[in-house]
Amino acid sequence: MKLSIITPIYKGTQFLPKFFERMAEQTNKNFELVLVVDTNNQKPLSFLDEYKDRIKGDIKLVFNSKRCGRTNAVAKGVEAATGDYSIILSTSNRFNEETVDQLLDLVKEKKTDIIEFRARFWSPIRYKGKIRKKFNKSTKIAEDKSILAYSQPFEFNKIFKTSVLTEVVNMPAFNKRLNSRYSIELVFKAFIKAETYSTSNLKIIRSKKDDGILFNPLKLHREWEEMLSKDEFKDYFEALSYNQYFTYKVIYMGYLGMLKNKTLNSKFTTEYNNKFHENESNFFEANQYFVRKNAETDLLKMHKGRKAVKLY
Repeated sequence: MKLSIITPIYKGTQFLPKFFERMAEQTNKNFELVLVVDTNNQKPLSFLDEYKDRIKGDIKLVFNSKRCGRTNAVAKGVEAATGDYSIILSTSNRFNEETVDQLLDLVKEKKTDIIEFRARFWSPIRYKGKIRKKFNKSTKIAEDKSILAYSQPFEFNKIFKTSVLTEVVNMPAFNKRLNSRYSIELVFKAFIKAETYSTSNLKIIRSKKDDGILFNPLKLHREWEEMLSKDEFKDYFEALSYNQYFTYKVIYMGYLGMLKNKTLNSKFTTEYNNKFHENESNFFEANQYFVRKNAETDLLKMHKGRKAVKLY
């Protein structure tokens, strides 16, 4: 079993030495590192020269002649990947020398198309990212749509069967245009293309804000809205709408509050109000996932009308 680690590189090159150092320290060498370099930036290559002899996994370089956006870069990385399973990492993600071992052990244990572990943020918010609903055994996604309601909408805390990602990026309708931080459409299209899913409570990777790269929830908002308008998501619309609300309320608002960017905060709050806040009570009553009695919905309802829920 082989793991593909897909990493688009544009900004954030200051994290490359630490990233390559961790790659060189991996105790399990059964991986390939697929680096997608946007523009003719020579800096990543100069850092790689220092570490390539120490990185015992395979290294693949994919070059783009011009800036094509993160989602497109990820898609090019997927097309070049040859591992049985893949994970998409940023250079700023934090992990240890046993990460490849942990990921491949999960693949052997779970034997599912998508495996999700805890999504943790290190900066600018400290977010523990507990598994919101556990699926310890292999579960058929088509038979339990709540998987899409409770999955964290990030790619760095998921192991995907590479063939599933390949199918997604080769779809004619796949949107490579929006350059959002977490490739929302890629993640959820993988869910509707995959057959099985499982979760693990392991803490494996932490997400850290890239210095100098502004987290922009407005781009993510546009991707959410465009994605939810597509026919292929209509059977999962209710689950994804709930997921969207949770993500905005808990992650995006908290992130903006810590960044203290008043302009971005104001613009996103306007979008949030247009989408949810003015009709929040109706949204609670109309969406079946809010009707369900559990700790998460109770907490969200308790914070109705407030900007953010403090879960971090």
